[in-house]
Amino acid sequence: MPDLEQRMLKVVNSGFYEVVDKVTGIEQAIQLLGFKKMCNLAVGIDLLSQFPTDSGGAFDHAKFWQKSICYGVACAEIARKLSTDLPADVFTIGLIQDIGILFLIQFRPLEYGAAMATAKAQNVHLVNAEQETIGVDHAKIGALLCRKWKLPKLLGDGILSHHFYENNKTPSSSIKTILQVLNLSSLLVSVMYDADGEEKKPDLVARSKEFFGFNNQVVDDFLAGVLEPAIRVGEAFSIVVDPHPGAEKKEEEKPDEPIACGKCKHENPPGTKFCGNCGASLVEEKAPPAPIDSNKILVAEDSIASRRALCFIVKKLGYIPVEATNGYEAVDQAKRDPPGMILMDIMLPAMSGIDALKKIRADEVLAGVPIIMLTSLTDNETVIEAIQNGANDYIVKPYTADIISERIDKFMPKPVKKSRRSRR
Repeated sequence: MPDLEQRMLKVVNSGFYEVVDKVTGIEQAIQLLGFKKMCNLAVGIDLLSQFPTDSGGAFDHAKFWQKSICYGVACAEIARKLSTDLPADVFTIGLIQDIGILFLIQFRPLEYGAAMATAKAQNVHLVNAEQETIGVDHAKIGALLCRKWKLPKLLGDGILSHHFYENNKTPSSSIKTILQVLNLSSLLVSVMYDADGEEKKPDLVARSKEFFGFNNQVVDDFLAGVLEPAIRVGEAFSIVVDPHPGAEKKEEEKPDEPIACGKCKHENPPGTKFCGNCGASLVEEKAPPAPIDSNKILVAEDSIASRRALCFIVKKLGYIPVEATNGYEAVDQAKRDPPGMILMDIMLPAMSGIDALKKIRADEVLAGVPIIMLTSLTDNETVIEAIQNGANDYIVKPYTADIISERIDKFMPKPVKKSRRSRR
């Protein structure tokens, strides 16, 4: 309990709550901020302490909490801009709105990995991919956890429906403003942190105007104003919030170079999206990696029995199996003779399937080759890491011939059968 009180006082004195004089005790904090606000702050801090906060392993918990703190701060900043009497819970709901993801990571990693793969392949929001793949999304799981933990009803209701926009649902009128704040905070932080953040900014601007009538300048103020208080709050939570979340994206975009219009050849300032002369779009769309025109399927499996079984299925479907017994062989074989598809065990000797996957995906020629990872239930957490590093799908052992056939049919074109001409 003393540790909880100490963390609460750190947050109160971080400047986030705009307290003028230093608060030295919980009683004083309650008098200044109100009992309900302090109770909900305690809930958020206590929940955070129940889950890992490190960046090791297949799932980056540190980045998850870093973004979660930004969610909470963004919610509070939006609420201040609205100048309405929103409930004090808005920061806490924002902080724990994605708590259901941690449950999936811990208890259903295979299903969550499949949802990530679906979201990536179909270019849909993660919550829609979860519904399609798992049958339930992290928002509903988070709401159920709130009910189980007997948290205030408003917290559970907010978490349950904070993705109302992605689900094309009308928000409940009783908490409509809170849900809009939550949904907008999620998109705002995605623009700040995600690799495709700049592409999402037009959606952020449009949604901000639709929800609250905010203009572009207000959106830019939010994007610039969230980090500083988030860093201070993060220190109170013992979590480092990255002060430059978009640094890697900016470096990739090479902003110092002028952009020449492909239509009229006019040179535009760095970062310009449309030509100042003719109005043509300057956003260069990257072509998807070209598929490999090959009837060969690389089978990377160290078990002789499993490898033979997989090769038998590959042959039966009309393809040519190519064998590899470890990660090094898989990478070497793929580079020497690019296959049309790869079936690769995660637990390979010498070089793991994950490391082999990374090396294959780093090769421009092999970037578009479908890779299906084979995994056992004992190493299920690594499925998430595999999806994050470019695997297209996974198969859980023990598998059947029908499952292997279904995956091959999904990712490989039908083999071309050459017609036999009668000799004269």
